[in-house]
Amino acid sequence: MYSVSPFRISFAETDAMGIVHHSNHNRFFERGRIEFLRLAGISYAEMAGQGIHLPVLRTECRYKRAIRFDDLILVESRISRLSKARLEFAYRIYRVDQDRGHEMLNEPFSSSKDLLAEGASEHCCLTSDGKPQRIPPQTLDVLNKFYSSNTFAKL
Repeated sequence: MYSVSPFRISFAETDAMGIVHHSNHNRFFERGRIEFLRLAGISYAEMAGQGIHLPVLRTECRYKRAIRFDDLILVESRISRLSKARLEFAYRIYRVDQDRGHEMLNEPFSSSKDLLAEGASEHCCLTSDGKPQRIPPQTLDVLNKFYSSNTFAKL
């Protein structure tokens, strides 16, 4: 399973050249990750309230094309690796044709979209004290339903 999170780029996310600053890509990935969890029926806010945290261990991003102010983009997210205490997400960011935006939401990984970036993030499970723990069994069961070992592409 994957999730698709569309949003428009704000002026504040761009640099002096009018291009999205590279530091924002991880924010886009986070938006996609949180939306993926929400669609899977997992509230990250509720998890955190229960002392279950998924901090980022590693991120990577391959920048393909510039993202600019007012672009409509899609962040496609899915789980690419899952174990009892860790998970990894894979992401792709696309620019959407302004005139076909809504219909393109139903075209995952389509070559008709303009691939802008792809990346990954790795997470472990920690308690509120920062101690390692396993992902709770009920959460792991839900994640397993949406896990796909087939990643988008090797970075």
